[in-house]
Amino acid sequence: MGRFLLKIFLFAIIVISIIFGAAKILSLKNENKSFANYDTDDNLYTIKRNEHFDFLIMGISHARNFTRHKNHLRVEKILNKKFINLGRGGGKCGPAAEYAYLQHFFSRGNKTDYVLYVPTPPMMFSDYLNVNSSIFEMEPFRVNFFFQYLFSEGKNKKQQLYYYITSKFKPQWENLKSVSMDSVGWHLEKYDTAAINLGFKQAYPNGLDSITFERNKLIVKKTIELCLKNNSKVIFMMTPSMFGAWPGHEQVFDYLNEIQLKYPIEIYDYSEVCKDSTLYFDHHHFNSKGVSWFTEVYINKILAN
Repeated sequence: MGRFLLKIFLFAIIVISIIFGAAKILSLKNENKSFANYDTDDNLYTIKRNEHFDFLIMGISHARNFTRHKNHLRVEKILNKKFINLGRGGGKCGPAAEYAYLQHFFSRGNKTDYVLYVPTPPMMFSDYLNVNSSIFEMEPFRVNFFFQYLFSEGKNKKQQLYYYITSKFKPQWENLKSVSMDSVGWHLEKYDTAAINLGFKQAYPNGLDSITFERNKLIVKKTIELCLKNNSKVIFMMTPSMFGAWPGHEQVFDYLNEIQLKYPIEIYDYSEVCKDSTLYFDHHHFNSKGVSWFTEVYINKILAN
């Protein structure tokens, strides 16, 4: 019986090795492309080895927006600093996956002086961000990242990792290319209360889900500890919107103020500082002009301090 089980185990190892090997070979086609941080929303392309950055940004789309559409170049030029953006938009990424990206970043010998975390409330309350199956589909295949995430606190790991591997065998993997525009020049035409309320319903499909919030609070705490372990200072910064504070804003900042008593973090709430529609392309995302303005006026001040 023992010999039979050993044969099954060895057979499973061989099959897994073949699948992993084939996925890696197919992955190399895109892995060898020189994608800049702004060329794609996927992160593993730009997580190299043994690099140093002045700061790193985390969060959902409000964090990623500082890189998209070549805003990355604008931010670096204004601040005269080098940064990497590990934020993910598109409704794909919750705190657990963001933690996995950061863990992978540090595990490859990379360093950053500051981690700038944008804790937009939908990220903390919406469980669909944690369970999205497609989050890693277009990421290059790395065995160490696979196992890092396998042993992480991700909620839908089996399906997410299944898509991570199988996507390398699909036609869309062959066609992966840069999605970056040079800038976003258009702006919000009018304040639309109906559109805002519809956006809230989409961002919080289960309302202010307290179970999800409690789970994500623990992951944010682990993220802080990971940063401090790697000698990175942690800054939480809420970006502004046309409507000001998101639902759940007070609870998020109550938690941040609570953990600030234990950890040396900095907290900045800029949710109400900008109601100029010419700086937004929708009610809560800056256009390129807005990104430049906010970087110059606020991020510059934070990092100078």
